[in-house]
Amino acid sequence: MSIINISQKTLPDRAFRRSKLNSTHELWAVVPARSGSKGFPGKNIAQLNGLPLLAHSILFAKSLPFVSKVVLSTDSQEYAEIGEKYGAYVPFLRSESASADLSMEEDILLDLSVQAKSRDIELPRSMLWLRPTHPLREQAAFVEAYGKFMSGNYSSVCVVTPEDPRIFNVRNECIHPVTSDFQGRSMIRRQDCAPAYRIFSGEFFNMPDGFDPHFLGDKIGYAAQTRQCRFDIDYQEDLDYLNYLLSTQAGRQRYGHLVQRGDGV
Repeated sequence: MSIINISQKTLPDRAFRRSKLNSTHELWAVVPARSGSKGFPGKNIAQLNGLPLLAHSILFAKSLPFVSKVVLSTDSQEYAEIGEKYGAYVPFLRSESASADLSMEEDILLDLSVQAKSRDIELPRSMLWLRPTHPLREQAAFVEAYGKFMSGNYSSVCVVTPEDPRIFNVRNECIHPVTSDFQGRSMIRRQDCAPAYRIFSGEFFNMPDGFDPHFLGDKIGYAAQTRQCRFDIDYQEDLDYLNYLLSTQAGRQRYGHLVQRGDGV
């Protein structure tokens, strides 16, 4: 099935029409995948374990029982067609203003809202954000996060992975520990620090009204994955390293259950 270009689309896709009653009880997964990466051209369709990178997030989202639809947000017709091949819906292409180098999540969400409204597409209130650059995920953590999100006790819930808390930033050309756990010492054991986590594997949140840089809110819950899910594909060497690990017996045993396979279509 081929994607219909925005300029050619005159009527909203019926699959995307939602009654106001149903939209409040649905959750869509959004996979943002622009085509203009400067540091790693074509990153979101580069091959990992026999699949384009964006396909990993699409197939993972489709495996979650609480996700009713998987939407690919992209500025590329090529990416859109690849996304459809793996089961994503692409009702329109992202605008230029939401595809620039400095565009953030709030820009993409605003574009999604405006374009959907102009096409009479009723968006659900609840969303799950799945970046293609984090292809290793644990379903149990997402089920836990969904439960916390639906409890109403949090403004949003992030799926996180453990990170070494001994991180330093630079001020006045010198490095300084970010955490206060050092307490004047030069060195400290990781086990003596408060737990630290990396976000960006996935976020559950409610669709903001208009442009909102603070769309996750003030009370952000979390569900933790294991360290095996920490891979973040920003550069070619990141992808090469993970592909190498998955090519080895030890790597497949350690990471194979966390990643989609090329024969999964």
